[in-house]
Amino acid sequence: MTIPGNFRQVCILLCMVFLVAPVAADEGTTIAIIDLERVRQESSAGKSIESQIFRYRQELAEEVNMVEGEIRERLRSLKEQEALLTQEGYEKLRQEIEQDSVTYQTRFQNRRRNLDTAYLEAMEQLHSGILEVLGKLIFERHIDVVLDRRQYLVANSSFDISDDVLQELDAILTGVPVVPAPDG
Repeated sequence: MTIPGNFRQVCILLCMVFLVAPVAADEGTTIAIIDLERVRQESSAGKSIESQIFRYRQELAEEVNMVEGEIRERLRSLKEQEALLTQEGYEKLRQEIEQDSVTYQTRFQNRRRNLDTAYLEAMEQLHSGILEVLGKLIFERHIDVVLDRRQYLVANSSFDISDDVLQELDAILTGVPVVPAPDG
């Protein structure tokens, strides 16, 4: 019976994890695991940030659709009037519409950039809160190493402190305001 190459590689990797990892850590080393992505998504502050960003993006999309509709309507109207206008009059109106379109596009790009910046700033505040809670738990529980869930293959669920971090984080940080820079 032959063992597929991928299965053999997984078995070797698992053996290495279980045989080598305990040797690498001192006997008194305390390890904890956190699922950072879950904490970000399930915390009150994380949910607050996401709902605010969703609302801002929805408002921006509605405004973009409205302005695009206005531009299309102006172009349609101009096309209908083309036979009635002089070449110079037609070109002048077409260029005005084109300039308005470029102005709106630039404005919307700036608003998106401001929103992205505000999101990153809010996420930094959330991350700072998570680090504050982790620092407290590390001190209280004498934890030596904290790993993100994505950094390991297999671990005992008793090492997971995500629920504790969530509870402490929600106690100190219920919401983070997302404040995009004003249009300028």
